[in-house]
Amino acid sequence: SAVQKRIMEKEVTRQLKQQQKEEARAQKEQSKGQKAASTKAAPKAKIIKEATKAVPSGPPGVMFIPGTKLKISGPPILKNKYLIADKSKTSTSLKSQICTGCRIDSQGRPKEPVVILKLSKSLDTMARENENYNRATFGLFPENFMKKIDYAKDVNVSRFPDHAALVLEQGSMDLKQYLATYAKDGLTGKAMRDAALVAGNCVRAMHSSGMVWTDL
Repeated sequence: SAVQKRIMEKEVTRQLKQQQKEEARAQKEQSKGQKAASTKAAPKAKIIKEATKAVPSGPPGVMFIPGTKLKISGPPILKNKYLIADKSKTSTSLKSQICTGCRIDSQGRPKEPVVILKLSKSLDTMARENENYNRATFGLFPENFMKKIDYAKDVNVSRFPDHAALVLEQGSMDLKQYLATYAKDGLTGKAMRDAALVAGNCVRAMHSSGMVWTDL
């Protein structure tokens, strides 16, 4: 079920990115000729903006997940490769904790990309889900799936004792957030067609990987 939700989130993210690219392209066409005066100042401004995004300001000694206001808590996990936020949320199945995290550089500081970590004491379930991700992402249609970045049978930290962990790429929004944007009128017209296309692509991707979507 978690894999299936991630599949739909991946397709939603892909469509949103495409829409954002089209909007950005249109805005770029409209603003041509207005940027010449600021050419010299742009590189410096960009560096300042990126530095602010990487490590938001806060009390001395406090670090944040890049591009967020989420404080980092505890030591690195998964062989010192990832840092995680101090807050997590419980999955809909109530069996897992979902955390936002990031990679760590050679100086012990947080760096992009931002990732999502799913942690659970249900070790057999996590091992099976990891195998499902492996099968799905090496199928004929891997673009329909959220990318699995890492997996560990034991994260070996006091905050999550005896927990396995899946590390996944972060989408721009999850399925619940996407549906909330249409809460007033519901899915209609193009949005409805897009949702049907996403569902169809996800089922096709699952079948091509030798799996069946059991909760449709």
